[in-house]
Amino acid sequence: MKKLLALVLSCIFVLLLASCGEELPASDYVKKGKIMVDNTIPFVIDDSVAIDAIEAESSLRVGMRYITFAAKFGYKIFHSKDTPILSPSSLFTYYTVYPLNDGRLLYLHIEPNNKGEYIIDKYSVIADKNTYVNNILAWDAPYVLMNVSAENREKDFLNGIEKSSLVYSTFMKLEEALGLSSVNYIPSSFANGSDWDMAVRMIYLENETADVFELKMRSDTTSHTLTKITYSYSNGEFVKKETEEKTIELEKVVPLLEKLKTSNVDNSVYSEIKDLATLDKGIFFFADGGITYEDERYNSRCNFIYSYTTTDTDVADYWTALNNLFGE
Repeated sequence: MKKLLALVLSCIFVLLLASCGEELPASDYVKKGKIMVDNTIPFVIDDSVAIDAIEAESSLRVGMRYITFAAKFGYKIFHSKDTPILSPSSLFTYYTVYPLNDGRLLYLHIEPNNKGEYIIDKYSVIADKNTYVNNILAWDAPYVLMNVSAENREKDFLNGIEKSSLVYSTFMKLEEALGLSSVNYIPSSFANGSDWDMAVRMIYLENETADVFELKMRSDTTSHTLTKITYSYSNGEFVKKETEEKTIELEKVVPLLEKLKTSNVDNSVYSEIKDLATLDKGIFFFADGGITYEDERYNSRCNFIYSYTTTDTDVADYWTALNNLFGE
């Protein structure tokens, strides 16, 4: 009888130990090694669970296994925009969100491969409240998780998430109309094998012409590439007229990076664009990535700006800076 009682007590003790498990920092975290998809569990966004932004960025690689990242920063609930297909061989994409200690959010898009491993894919992005993030549930949008009220959204950036997504869509259509391949705006700190750390693309439209500037910067060289493509517009089509390219030292790019660093995206002008044929002027500006110069780190994660006029000072200054770089 005593042996039976001792056995029962030992079993209870083991069960109690198992039930204690690891202490999780928030309700959207799961136990180590566990993959759990549940759209009903909200992401927890507060300072107490924020992870270090610099450390997270330096640790992240597109193509890496999620368990490698999660081993350092914790395993979290996955959400899925559509009904989850739980078979690892389905190649279904999921996502999770980590708050960063600089006030931004890290959206990790994750895709299972045919080995049953969960891989971080290229759509992962660091977002502020104005960033449009693809393939997520509406209630997981940055402005929602950051508790930006509808009133402030209207006041601060004219319903920026709705209009910026429309403008971004137009930007991609414009790239297609200009015959530009979509630049992989994933810096090498995210993607192994990427050929740059930071990229800038600007499309400047004025009447019947278009200028495209593209600046690619690399951390492993002092020479960086600046390209300018000039187009004319007639009969509903853009015709490429001239392409110029030059290498430029990073120190000459620093004033532009400083301008990016101090810019306030909230002051950008958003405008509805429904048809490219109605778009006769304006500036599209997109920068993404990060590069270090003399121990100063310049980051611009998905910094997308649009102005409906080519005379808007905040945005036109970027075009002037790039144009001046090319004229040197």
